[in-house]
Amino acid sequence: MKLSATAKVLIALVIFITAGVLHIAFNVTGILGRGGEMRWINTGRGISYAMDAAPTFHGHEGPFFYIATRDGVRYIASATGESRLHYTLNLRRPIMRGRGEFAAVTEGERGRAIYLFDPSGRIMTETFDHPIHTFSVNDNGFLSVILQLGDGYSVNVFHRNSTVRPMYSNTFYESNHPNIIPMMAEVSDDGRFIAIALLDYNNHLRSKIQMSYTSVTDAWGTDGIFFQDSFEDQLILLIRKTTDNRLVVITDAQIVIYTRNDRTMAKTAEIPLYNRIDQIAFDKEGRFAVALGGVEPAFLNRAEAEEPNTVHIFDASGRQTGAYHAERRVTHLSMGHGMVIVGSNRNFHAVNLQGTREWEFIALQDTQAFLFLENAETVLIAGANRADVWHRRRNRDGEAGDFFGIQGQ
Repeated sequence: MKLSATAKVLIALVIFITAGVLHIAFNVTGILGRGGEMRWINTGRGISYAMDAAPTFHGHEGPFFYIATRDGVRYIASATGESRLHYTLNLRRPIMRGRGEFAAVTEGERGRAIYLFDPSGRIMTETFDHPIHTFSVNDNGFLSVILQLGDGYSVNVFHRNSTVRPMYSNTFYESNHPNIIPMMAEVSDDGRFIAIALLDYNNHLRSKIQMSYTSVTDAWGTDGIFFQDSFEDQLILLIRKTTDNRLVVITDAQIVIYTRNDRTMAKTAEIPLYNRIDQIAFDKEGRFAVALGGVEPAFLNRAEAEEPNTVHIFDASGRQTGAYHAERRVTHLSMGHGMVIVGSNRNFHAVNLQGTREWEFIALQDTQAFLFLENAETVLIAGANRADVWHRRRNRDGEAGDFFGIQGQ
């Protein structure tokens, strides 16, 4: 049956009103969730942007956040909404990678320049003759960049205080390393070591991890590599340097944690995986969470497989501290202040490290980013054309609720 235009308008109106009622019930009054005395307040402090601005965000459990759009980078104070930094750029599709107070930004379509920022402004610009394959930045501002050459790949490390540019470089030429691709790299906090994840597709699929010194002095006349491990028939999805000299390696079949002691690397945790990983998140203490999706074909009959949409939470050493089951596919995962934000489309839950739900937020519209700021009761919520700071607090007598939420949320 074909609906009339009037009927379509009425249906749309009913859907909008229903969403508004749910928003009020969950986010303003709290009567349908835990803690009826708590409600969400839109502070109005944030930033607007065009619908086609392609925004990307980085927050670091502090009172500021970065936003990169097609016209540049801003660093905004959550307490006032003031832009402490506005660096103009012309980017078709910005990509931003952040860690702590640092954020690195490049063009998402074969970019050839990276801009590194800290709260004081732009601290470094690196330009290249070849396109950027991938990059990362650590908590102390060490920038790792993998370039795609005509006949291979080049892995480089930069730091603003280094007198040598780059301070580390390693080239994987196709002639010397056939069918080997460096996929990602992570630098230690002090900049002395670099971990490189390699994809080797000679004969069969194999992934490798190499740990190297970044300084020729530390290498003592060797090629610099002091540790290597292989993963047969596995694809490395992510590597992350965390606290206490740990390296977390996540493949499509397991999570492995290595710990460096003196000059040795020891495998200190192995966590098997039987589900596809949909989302991964870390906090600054090295704790991490993984959202598990469907069961991979190779493990269809394995009893160990988890129910899809389960989130596992681990401490920095790899010990599981909790689990949480979302009713729908997890589309967003972030961590901070000893909690995990689990998002399924427009529905967001904050759970503690044991997996117990602390609060819930239902967004009225699609949400691009939802992350903690200076505390567990303050978050950044970004929608289609605006990002605002929201605060969760107790009701005050006679105080009106925020009934309509964030524009573009």
